[in-house]
Amino acid sequence: MSRLLFAAALLCVALPAAAQQQVAPTLDDLFRYETISDAQLSPDGTMALYTLRTMNLEKNESDTDIWLVRTQGGQPIRMTTNPKSDSRPRWRPDGSAFAFTSVRGDGSEARAALYLMSPFGGESELLYRHPTAINAFEWSPDGRTIAFTAREEETEEQKEAKKTGRDVEIEDGPEQHTHL
Repeated sequence: MSRLLFAAALLCVALPAAAQQQVAPTLDDLFRYETISDAQLSPDGTMALYTLRTMNLEKNESDTDIWLVRTQGGQPIRMTTNPKSDSRPRWRPDGSAFAFTSVRGDGSEARAALYLMSPFGGESELLYRHPTAINAFEWSPDGRTIAFTAREEETEEQKEAKKTGRDVEIEDGPEQHTHL
């Protein structure tokens, strides 16, 4: 009986104290969080790639870079430093390199292209730049080719409509399709 009373008294003291310490996060607080996603384990299991997204509230921009960490421990290594988005790291099946999408260029030229990089460092190499952004991709099992999806190119009519400000999108209207 005394244990039950002690537990009830402890609960009565702990709950109000915990409630007083909780503060709802502000919008600024949420933008300060860094977001880790898209973790990819190397084929031999010794390394993992992941993306880390940071926000710059003053510039109203985000930056996503690719990081590598050894599964046996150690400090993470930042693999990309592009000020725009580097994402979707995917290991070549033999583990000798990884491909990823990276948004580079300015204005209408800024779109995701496909790059290749060694997990041991160095500069990334442009593999392919499609007229529209590359959405997703996968390595072939032998690592010799990559299949990717991308949106259709805009027609001349769509380009002209955009140029003259008549590029209104209609809900449930025709849309551009993504192709392999």
